[in-house]
Amino acid sequence: MMKSLEKIQSWMKTRKEFKMEDTRVRKRAEQTIANARESVHDEANSILIQDKYTLRSYIEQMLKDGEYIIDLETTGLDTEDDVIVGICLYSNGHGENSAYVPIFHMDLEGNLLPNQIPLDEVLEELQAFKNIEGKWINHNIKFDAKMFLHDFKLDLIDKIHWDTQVGARILNENEESALKTQYDKYILKKKPSGQKFKDLFDKVPFCFIPLDIAGVYGGNDGIKTMRLYEFQKDYLKADHERNDFRKLHHVFWDIEMPLLKVLVRMENKGVEIDVPYAKELEKMYGKVVEDNMNTLLATLSAKGLQNRIKKHDELQRLTKGTGKINFKSNSQVPIVFYDIMHFPKYKKYGTSCGKDVIALWEEEELHPMQVEFLEAFKLWRKNDKLLRDFIIKVPRALAHDNAVHSNFKQLGTDTGRFSSSHPVHKINLQQIPSRDKYIRKMFKAREGYVFVGSDYSQVEPRVLASLANETHMIEAYKEGQDLYAMMASKIYGVPYEQCLEFHPVTGEKQPEGKARRSSVKSILLGIMYDRGAGGIAQQCGKPKAWAEQIREDFFKTFPEIKNLRLATIYKAEKLGYVETVEGRKRRLIYMKKYCRNQGHPLYIAETRKCLNALIQGSSADIMKKAMVRLGNDPRMAETGSMMLMTVHDEVICEVPEEYALEIGKLISDTMKEVGEAITHIPMKCDVEISRVWSGEDITEELIEKYSK
Repeated sequence: MMKSLEKIQSWMKTRKEFKMEDTRVRKRAEQTIANARESVHDEANSILIQDKYTLRSYIEQMLKDGEYIIDLETTGLDTEDDVIVGICLYSNGHGENSAYVPIFHMDLEGNLLPNQIPLDEVLEELQAFKNIEGKWINHNIKFDAKMFLHDFKLDLIDKIHWDTQVGARILNENEESALKTQYDKYILKKKPSGQKFKDLFDKVPFCFIPLDIAGVYGGNDGIKTMRLYEFQKDYLKADHERNDFRKLHHVFWDIEMPLLKVLVRMENKGVEIDVPYAKELEKMYGKVVEDNMNTLLATLSAKGLQNRIKKHDELQRLTKGTGKINFKSNSQVPIVFYDIMHFPKYKKYGTSCGKDVIALWEEEELHPMQVEFLEAFKLWRKNDKLLRDFIIKVPRALAHDNAVHSNFKQLGTDTGRFSSSHPVHKINLQQIPSRDKYIRKMFKAREGYVFVGSDYSQVEPRVLASLANETHMIEAYKEGQDLYAMMASKIYGVPYEQCLEFHPVTGEKQPEGKARRSSVKSILLGIMYDRGAGGIAQQCGKPKAWAEQIREDFFKTFPEIKNLRLATIYKAEKLGYVETVEGRKRRLIYMKKYCRNQGHPLYIAETRKCLNALIQGSSADIMKKAMVRLGNDPRMAETGSMMLMTVHDEVICEVPEEYALEIGKLISDTMKEVGEAITHIPMKCDVEISRVWSGEDITEELIEKYSK
């Protein structure tokens, strides 16, 4: 274990922005500390623990109480590179005396402050938490568990009991879930107190905060978390008088908390990157983006458009008289869309050209020139984003173990689905297009291991079929039919075989069959995501009137789906929320508030979320329950197999090569069992084994190698 001073100094060398010899940096730090000393206030009788005997006594009482808070103060949010500088401790047996244990605080010259317990002595006392039964409670406990693993090699995952941040998101996903915000609202019942870290310390790392301030701030966290925990327990309990809260208790206790423990180990493991390949990919995509840009600029080459550009004074000023548009400029792009191309403008969005506005444009009857420009812009922006946000960023996110350690946010979306992000580089794996096999190949299995990926096939349509009790869809899945071809057959009134891309007997290509199937797929997905007829028409390359008619035909043919949609909207109007199969809530408060004014923009916007929240949230329930099963499967552990990533309806595991075939079946069987238990519909999982993510499937190679 690195000595205390060496450890913090090693961190300092990697953070040039905190060099205190820079006069500006030092003055900013001094002023911030002075302001914090004036602002921070003790909301408990906080104590500083500065010797191991006091620490031992305090911990003994915590273990006697059984339920306790352990919260870490660190130099930042990167569990691989940042450092623990102090520990907040509390249990109810200490009354109002919450505690802070400073470890790595230093002055602005970089000297370790006196009267801090040496790290080896702190670690010796912390072992008691590992060796004695207890219930660890904290806010964002996953972060602290990973910091303990990385910094102190201390595994307290089995002691995790309750995360008040997760509890806050389950009780109301529309609220800010920060500890101070939740405490102020529900415990103090007042407006925010301004005691958040960023309010007090701005950009000054906590290691530079003097002990008198750190003791108060750190001590506050312990008692705040305990009081918030006690508040949440009154709602998230199995015997609550209200059925909806009993269901939320189930979601919290049986899904989210077990999943959190699985995620700690998953994120701590990380996934390796093929750096040389990433460099080649950067060159390739750089050329693609350049070509996309040239195509985009070519759409503006028409004489009429060029005249508008030349006559636009502001655009000429921004381009310095060249008229060459920079599509990365937030000031130039709106001018091009609204003043040059004359796209429709919506009062609600001002001059925005974001995805919400683009979705509205896709509903409009646009001029062919506008359609061409919009498609070129979307393609350029998509590839430019892939280059900037993944191909360039991912290699930069490598930790010392040559792996990327993402943060998988189990409640990162309001429907309960995952999002992911790297704490520094903000890499969201969920945004890598599933069809883009090049980028995924940057992620590689470790030596001697392979990736086993298992992806739910059509999980959301299956959930829809189950919730709607749509007999035709259910029968199609039971009989192994192509769902979209079956639906097309009934809507268009032609035999099933004529709605497939290839004839099932002759193998002959059927362009009309493919078109029928594709149109119905677009309609079904559009209904699940509540897209309008305009968007569906544009996707299918058809007039809006065509999309409106086929949408109407769809609902006539499958009335149970229309009934489910209307029932979901009705429930949201009455209760202000929709509920997944497991009881997870998606609160849509404007549905209830404006149900008598259905033309209100907020009502319309939330109407479009109703069915999607039900389907997507239920699909999230299925995926999460499967991950909990896999994360606790004894055979996974025996073989040294681990989940590394989850993206949408897919899990990616790293498995020793010799066990890949066995574990692939185990993963698929587990996922199907969980899905079928909830939907009562046959589930299908597509399993691939490869050495890089989305690489060549090596299943046949392994069968030949290990069947001898």
